[in-house]
Amino acid sequence: MATSRREHRFIWTSMLVAIVSACGGESNHRSATSLPAIDASARSCELLLEDDTAQVDTAVFDETVRGEVIRQAPRTAVTFFGLRDAPIHRSAVRIDLVGGGAMRIVHAQCFDRTGHPLPNGGLAPRG
Repeated sequence: MATSRREHRFIWTSMLVAIVSACGGESNHRSATSLPAIDASARSCELLLEDDTAQVDTAVFDETVRGEVIRQAPRTAVTFFGLRDAPIHRSAVRIDLVGGGAMRIVHAQCFDRTGHPLPNGGLAPRG
């Protein structure tokens, strides 16, 4: 069955749109970042992140912690706790970003094994 010139044009246009969408631009750039160093006495943390030059997509937790993410753009709440009574490593929580930039930590508060807040929030300042 022969295809008309119009159908060929539609097929090529559709393919071009698909390729451009897949390649994207700066707005489709994906990256991941870990948290700053977490105080060794921290057993749980709650964070409020805000989009900056990148948009927070989600947080991913490894097998040593359990956590939750709630996003209400431009802010994202992340809370997590260690499954063992041991320090939480900074790589236990990965923040996935979209847009080729960075996010800001607006608020951070970590807690020790008795539930008391740690001084200075429990995260090392980024620098």
